[in-house]
Amino acid sequence: MRSKSLISLAILVSCLSSVSAFACQKPNVNQFNYQYVHCLEEGLALFKPRGQPYGYMDQRGDVVIQPQFEEGKRFKEGLAAAKVNGKWGYIDKSGSFVIRPQYEFANDFYNGVAEVRKMGDNKLTKINKQGYEQGAGNSNPATSSRPTIIDPSSHRDIAYPQRQIYR
Repeated sequence: MRSKSLISLAILVSCLSSVSAFACQKPNVNQFNYQYVHCLEEGLALFKPRGQPYGYMDQRGDVVIQPQFEEGKRFKEGLAAAKVNGKWGYIDKSGSFVIRPQYEFANDFYNGVAEVRKMGDNKLTKINKQGYEQGAGNSNPATSSRPTIIDPSSHRDIAYPQRQIYR
């Protein structure tokens, strides 16, 4: 009987520890100072100060990417979807756009591919991290659409969006 109790206890502890591995870890900040603070993903958390655009902070609550996006998504595979001037693109961890804002919808990267929807298009398209369209004979960069990578130095020309999106 005692061994069954010990086994049950071990199973319970194992389950609880695996649940905590999936728990949301947030930056060390006063949540009341922000309208929105997301869980840390790849060391950065999306946040929104009250009355300002979205940005990204690290675990200590230090701002890594200044608030400048209408909307943003979590970092996955080194990139995050971010929206400026009504269009989604992808930024790296320095905040520079590596795939220019041009999409009506943009999903997270998974296994090197993200689903996007071009402006005015009804179908989803898959792109790789270089911005090339994937699938149906388009997986080879030589035959794919032209890449949508932009010069990161042009990122500083992007004005702070006026439109506020609230979650």
